[in-house]
Amino acid sequence: MSVLPSASRVLIVEDDPLVASTIGVMLRSIEDRPTATDVVDTAARAVAALAADVRYTAIVLDVDLPDGNGLEAVRNLRAVEAVPVFVLTSHDGNEVWGAAAD
Repeated sequence: MSVLPSASRVLIVEDDPLVASTIGVMLRSIEDRPTATDVVDTAARAVAALAADVRYTAIVLDVDLPDGNGLEAVRNLRAVEAVPVFVLTSHDGNEVWGAAAD
């Protein structure tokens, strides 16, 4: 079962260009679901992207961003748009997952 509709647009919020590119390639390679991707490298740019006229079906968000904690960004993003957020992290603590679920 897929969480994405038949055609989708995903916002990737990741400051590492290699990671962002890899995520984009993986999303665009889903054969039965055409997926467009936009990449931004800061939480502030993510909020600005959501405020634009583009409708995203999902967001892939890194927790460690240069302009702040990605978990705070999730709260800011949800204030702008109700869209599913997939959180990426190299942290292994449960506090990250609990905060991301809020």
